[in-house]
Amino acid sequence: MKLLHTWTRRLAATLLAAGLSPMAHAYYWTSAGSTGTLDETTAATDVLPSQVTMSGPYATLKSTATLNGLYVIRYNVTDVFDKHYTFTPTLEMRFLDSSDTTRVQAVLRAYNTATGVLRTVASLDSNSFPASGAYQTQISCSTANQWFNDFLKEVYYVEVTMSRSATTGSASVASLRIDECVW
Repeated sequence: MKLLHTWTRRLAATLLAAGLSPMAHAYYWTSAGSTGTLDETTAATDVLPSQVTMSGPYATLKSTATLNGLYVIRYNVTDVFDKHYTFTPTLEMRFLDSSDTTRVQAVLRAYNTATGVLRTVASLDSNSFPASGAYQTQISCSTANQWFNDFLKEVYYVEVTMSRSATTGSASVASLRIDECVW
């Protein structure tokens, strides 16, 4: 009888835990920094080599990159959520921004394929956080940004822009994640 009671409690606890698991974390999108596509102005040409190195999980701005240049990488967001799912998105980025002269910005964009309207869904700017010589993971979560993702009408991508205004400092992105903002 005691064994049956113990088994019943464990089963009840398991079912309760399964029922309380937030759906928000069942669907999230991730990407390594090196899997993005370099913008035409950032990619290598016959005349100019690429100003961004893509290696391992990292996309890193080269120390020889032109000062005050904007180097853009785009990450296609695939439908891992649900066809029609409304939520407040969290944009998470693991990045390196080692000085006040470097910057890494990530913007989640939605492009409506019928109307051509491009809108910003969420954004994160490394300059909103203290510079660090170590990679850091930061999250942008705003209740003002309700996202009704509709992959039948819109395409989504994250646009990362890296820049430097002096020869000192390093800028890099290691990973990106889109999830639901949980308050």
